[in-house]
Amino acid sequence: MLGVLSRFDRLAGWGVLACAMAFALGGCATQPPKNVSAASRPPDLNLPPDSLGRRLSLSQIVTGTFDNQTRSMRFEIEIDNNVLVIAGLSHFGATLFVLRQEGEQITAEAYSDNLYGIDPSWMLFDLKVTYWPAGRLGLALSQRQMRLEDVPDNGLRRVYGPGERLVMEVHYLDGFLTPGQISITHFDRPYRLFINAIEPGKNS
Repeated sequence: MLGVLSRFDRLAGWGVLACAMAFALGGCATQPPKNVSAASRPPDLNLPPDSLGRRLSLSQIVTGTFDNQTRSMRFEIEIDNNVLVIAGLSHFGATLFVLRQEGEQITAEAYSDNLYGIDPSWMLFDLKVTYWPAGRLGLALSQRQMRLEDVPDNGLRRVYGPGERLVMEVHYLDGFLTPGQISITHFDRPYRLFINAIEPGKNS
């Protein structure tokens, strides 16, 4: 828990620095956080953070392609005990959104009007599909009429929906379930993400 708090204390500092830079270049707009829209929510997998079974700390650059546009941002992710936090940052270090899950309670706040079309709740869904152990993830998906398929030899994880329709594919380029370079393709929405870890994952 202390790791989560300390990292997001640093995020706050980065946001202040980014604001100072923007002020020097022509002004910094300060605004209160806004609730993230509830439209087009992903399936609720009902997986609390401690169901991961380990601690995970990641710093990643995520590049997404949606509606013929490509954008990227930095993600800071902490999972410790039964708390999960995802923060999305701009290239200047300003916090764009923070999503927090404690137990089964999930809250999300946006600090910018420009999230590049990204819904943080889908980032939570993608995170769990990408890193959660097969037994727990497969059970959670089955309760939503979805099916998990793992192909470790090819570094692939697939999710199928009703009628065996391919919904999502995760391709691990640096080893199955290993933080590093990962591509995620959604065939239902559709969108694509390319993840590049800029710090090694810390697992315990």
